[in-house]
Parts: sequence; structure tokens; C-alpha cells
Amino acid sequence: MAGAVLGLTAMGFILIYRCSGIFNIAQGELVAIGALLCFAFLNGLNLHPALAIFLAMLGGALIGLLLSRFPFGPLTGQPMLALFIVSLGLLVFLRAGILMVWGTRDIGYFRPFLPQGAIDFAGLALYPRELFGFGVAAALLLVFLWLFRFTRFGLVLRAVSEDTRIARSLGINLKVLIAVAFAIGTAVAAVGGVILGLTQGITTNLGDVGLAGLAAVLIGGMESILGGIVGGLLIGVVTAMASYYIGHGFGGVAAYVVMLIILLVRPYGLFGQERIERV
Repeated sequence: MAGAVLGLTAMGFILIYRCSGIFNIAQGELVAIGALLCFAFLNGLNLHPALAIFLAMLGGALIGLLLSRFPFGPLTGQPMLALFIVSLGLLVFLRAGILMVWGTRDIGYFRPFLPQGAIDFAGLALYPRELFGFGVAAALLLVFLWLFRFTRFGLVLRAVSEDTRIARSLGINLKVLIAVAFAIGTAVAAVGGVILGLTQGITTNLGDVGLAGLAAVLIGGMESILGGIVGGLLIGVVTAMASYYIGHGFGGVAAYVVMLIILLVRPYGLFGQERIERV
């Protein structure tokens, strides 16, 4: 389950990076915001679960649109270091805002809207909430893979990622495309937060889990959406196995050890492409 959520988060990272050149490390905080918004709509306002999830996704998309205008809008084309510092400041700002509104306590769980009993499948205990979360994550991953590979939007995205000057000469509106990329990326992160909240409970620290999507991106390659998904699934498997066989505290450590090993062998990631710059 965690691997599917990390794949969603990594996809958001890569989509924004490919369109704008901005590696937004604050993306993980949108995972926490998505879960908290859904909790407010579902438990606080007692809305229908489907509507609550949709509104959480919409809230994430609106935040992404705002971020594409400020602070990142005026910084498009600036050096990577400047963009990194701004995204780091944004991460701190969003985390502080979350703590100011919701505090440091564990929030709890969503109001139950799925059957609670386990389903026995070949000796495995499967819970409806886990099946629901995995189904939503898998459906989103497949939809966006199709969108990026077989639609005009995907073609435009590839054109922009290769050369922005040529893309402009073809009449592509980069500001609109970057805004759409931010909206999709943050909306997907918000859905990932909802899935995590459904399966693990809701805390204000869910952004730390979302930030692990950064490792998934580096493993898969910063230019490859498929690589980000594979990286997320790989981290999920490694974390689960290390937690089971070694101890719960070693899960996160094992994931980053695998990341370092892969980067030593393939510095651009499993699916990344080496870029040659002539000066």
C-alpha cells in the first residue's frame, strides 16, 4: 500500500519537474494536507465519502495552482539552487501552517464507510480499506500513464521537457502547462494522503511519508514517470520486508540504503537518462 502511495507522490514530483524544471520538495506536505482536508470534510462536515475525497483532491489541485503562480511563478528558469531553497522554505511554511491549524496530536481515523471485517484470501487477511486504497492508487497510476503516453497532453509534456524554446515556437503556453502540472501533481499527492489516512490513520506528520516519494524519484529517474512508479513500489516492498524481518525501525533506513546502492550503480536512476551539457 505504501509503495502505491509513494508511486503517486513520485509521479507528482516528476510531472512538475518535467514541465517547469522545479523539483518541489514541499510536495510531501500535500500528502498530509489531503488527508487532513478529507478528515475535515468527512468527520467534521459529515459529507458523503466520495464527495469528501473529491473535495480533498480539489483542494490539493487549487493549492497547486496557487503555488504555480507564487512563489514558483516568478522563478521559472532560475538556477536549480534558488528553486531548491524556495521549495525548502515552502516545506517549512506548509508544515508550520499544518501544525498551527491541527496541532501536533494524532488526529485519528476517518469515519468508517467501508466494511470493517477482514476478507480471507488464500490464508491472507485482506481488509476492505486496504483493497479500496490500492484500487484507487492503481487506477490513478494507470490513468496517468495512459494520459502521458497516448494523449496530446503527454506529447506536449514531452516536448516541453526536451526543449522549452522549441515548445514556445510551436505555440505551447508554458504558464498554462506548468499550472496544470502543479494542479495534477498536488491533487494526486492529496489522494495519496487520503489513502494513507484510510489505512494508517491521520497525523500531522504524514508529510514525512510523502517526502519518501523523493527517494522513489531518485531511484526511478527524475525524467521517467514510469520510473517513479517503479521506485515507489520498490521502496514499499523493501520497507515492508525490512520491517518484518529486521525490525519496524529499520524499514525507512533500508529504503534509503537501497536508494544509495542504486544511485552508485546508476546515478541517473533506473529509468533516467544521462544529460550531456555543452559549454
